[in-house]
Amino acid sequence: MTLLTTLIGTLLFAVAGPVVGCLLAGLDRIISARMQGRVGPPLLQPYYDVRKLFEKQRVSVNSVEGVYVACALLFALIAGGIFYSGGNLLLCVFVITLS
Repeated sequence: MTLLTTLIGTLLFAVAGPVVGCLLAGLDRIISARMQGRVGPPLLQPYYDVRKLFEKQRVSVNSVEGVYVACALLFALIAGGIFYSGGNLLLCVFVITLS
């Protein structure tokens, strides 16, 4: 039962994390601009930035770099899943340290 809740938490974190994170980043940009007396970017500007980033040409120094990035993403997803499924916070910190 614990493994199932961890997997469900990891899946929900992987789906909801980027969506909520980009919306909060867009809201932060708008609030910062308004505090400075400017209009600011649209709310969905972080999504536009990510789309533009994916359209760029991939450049890597060596072939191992992709493996490092994939492992870091995997450990970050596992740590988020453990946290959102009600796991131990210390275990989450250890897993995120592995990434």
